[in-house]
Amino acid sequence: MTATATPSHASSRAEFRPVVFAVEVALAAALAENSARLLNSLLERRPLNYSHHIWWTTPLTETLLFSAVVVLLLIVGRAAPMLRRPRVLLGAALFLGWLTPLLLMPRLATWAKLILAVGLAWSTSEALSRRLGRVGRLQRRLAAPLLIVTVLVAGGVQLSVARSTRAGLGPAGRARADAPNVLVLLWDTVRESSLSVAAGGPHSTPHLEEFARQGVVFERAMATAPFTLPSHASLFTGRWAHELPTTWRAPLDGGTPTLAQAFHAAGYRTGAFSANRYYVTREYGLARGFELFDQHALGSRQMVRSSTLLRILLTSDPVRRVLRFDDDLGRATAGDSHRALLRWLSRPDERPYFAFVNFMEAHAPYLPPPPFDTAFGWYSDTTSASERWRLRGLARIDSENLPVHEALRLQRAYEGAIASLDAAVDALLRDLSGRGLLQNTIVVITSDHGEEFGENGVFSHGNSLYLQALHVPMVIVWPERVPAGRRVNSVVSIRDLPATLTALAAIPSALPGRSLTAYWTSADSSAAEAREVYAELVYDPGLPQVGPVTRGHMMALANDSMLVIRNGDGSVDAFDLREDPLGAARAALDSVATAAFLSRIPLSRR
Repeated sequence: MTATATPSHASSRAEFRPVVFAVEVALAAALAENSARLLNSLLERRPLNYSHHIWWTTPLTETLLFSAVVVLLLIVGRAAPMLRRPRVLLGAALFLGWLTPLLLMPRLATWAKLILAVGLAWSTSEALSRRLGRVGRLQRRLAAPLLIVTVLVAGGVQLSVARSTRAGLGPAGRARADAPNVLVLLWDTVRESSLSVAAGGPHSTPHLEEFARQGVVFERAMATAPFTLPSHASLFTGRWAHELPTTWRAPLDGGTPTLAQAFHAAGYRTGAFSANRYYVTREYGLARGFELFDQHALGSRQMVRSSTLLRILLTSDPVRRVLRFDDDLGRATAGDSHRALLRWLSRPDERPYFAFVNFMEAHAPYLPPPPFDTAFGWYSDTTSASERWRLRGLARIDSENLPVHEALRLQRAYEGAIASLDAAVDALLRDLSGRGLLQNTIVVITSDHGEEFGENGVFSHGNSLYLQALHVPMVIVWPERVPAGRRVNSVVSIRDLPATLTALAAIPSALPGRSLTAYWTSADSSAAEAREVYAELVYDPGLPQVGPVTRGHMMALANDSMLVIRNGDGSVDAFDLREDPLGAARAALDSVATAAFLSRIPLSRR
């Protein structure tokens, strides 16, 4: 009986061996893939802008992918025995193994990577298929070390992240019994002129308009930079963009105190929920002071995104068309943030909370869901399915590369996306209120920068300091503590939110800036003083060469009457904000006025 069972047992082991080989190749490829990502980040002098989970999600995803391909060949091979040959099975696993790190090589065409992977797989599979006995012994020797290295690396990264989070918190105090909660809702890439709360804006945000009547609306709030990282850094630290090291590649330094640290030290529980996986991340230094920093929710899309091969395959146009998928892979929705925030707030904890939520609905690609996709004329109910798909495909293309009429049409999609976010945030606030989580809560709604749709010949953001890129919404609501129905027409900066929130919450803070409470506190006469705000844009030669920033670093100064921009080539643009509140036309400045404005614009440290 034993003698007859042995061949069957040996046969089953032989069939299983290609799958084991595929798993080992997948683990090795994943280590090479993550090493290539790390090397690229070092060469580009920027943080490794992936979730720290990639050190275990990438090996897991590649293992599932590689082994699934081999298993599929074994199954199909029952009808086509040629596919079950060792060289074919080994070659399939090796092709995927070589292709995975090759896809991360810059400046090499995709077709060249495919040809190179085929050639390497062909030669290595030929050599290995001739030495199947050695392959078996090699498998037994490599299996344990590969698994151990994968586990150690993944575990070490998770431990390092946990330690760095604890190190950034600092000592915690005890909050006052009457301390208010603080909720900051940041609508990424939302400009003021596309909102209902703006004079003459489209009716895109009726819920925000209604909510804003409960508090103070700052009609002329300005961002400190026209892109995410430095603007968020200003909002978190109270410093101007030119006072911080943050650029397109450089993260916020570890020594600058943050708003979250101030609230944590005052006895608050602190949590952040970021849908912006590009810059509002732990890797870019924005997590300091937050006990929880939820930036990369784990799920099927995150797993897919951790595999370079799957990500490229599933975001290719032919596959997108088959799957009818046109969104940014792995984008967190307002609904995801809603659920994550509620889970955190539902945990037993008597402390008041400081919560920050970043929403990405209005960021490109602009893909509003029904009924907001037809609300502003992007397309209509009678638009054909093929035309809708074409228009949604345009939303994934940089507007700089589109004809002007198509790029301007995207503005309607953008405003539809803002309207969908308005409805989602309204649902969040109503849910929090219904659960009693908005009692004694300061709520701030603002943005980090705007967006341009052809004004001054510029599209998108991060390439100019024009008003459309800097003018953002800002609303502060705290019933019975902040006056309802107040509108402030003076120019202010989101840089002053840290000083404002710590003043409202009455917590000790050394964060710079001025409290905006002066605009509704009659005892503070400084509210009537003229104020000037600043913005900066740093030139990076590695970015697409579009917009005024291609001439070099830019600085801007704005007050209640003027916006003056100093371009990198020394030229000056000026806009009269009294006569032209939307900044649609350049204004003439005489030499004396120009010199006076330029003397007050700080020089960039870069």
